[in-house]
Amino acid sequence: MHWLLDPAVHRRLAADGLPERDRRIAWEAAKTRILSVLHERARRGESGLSNAEVRAITHLGRDRAKRLLDELRQEGVARLAGTRKGARWIAMR
Repeated sequence: MHWLLDPAVHRRLAADGLPERDRRIAWEAAKTRILSVLHERARRGESGLSNAEVRAITHLGRDRAKRLLDELRQEGVARLAGTRKGARWIAMR
């Protein structure tokens, strides 16, 4: 099955000025990337990710990285193991 998009609709959707759309895509991409890394590390038997590692991967600040990880926890796909500097986020199986 193929879908054709009217050129006028395409131009409107592709135009700048929809920051919510762009931000949400970037947010979902960051969540997907972190979850992918968590699964890969679990597969290799390595420890999960620290908040600092999540920030390095996603280029988010500390609070936004925590919010992203909290969303993954609420979705039931990641959990926090450990405390303080030894805390690591790991993928749920």
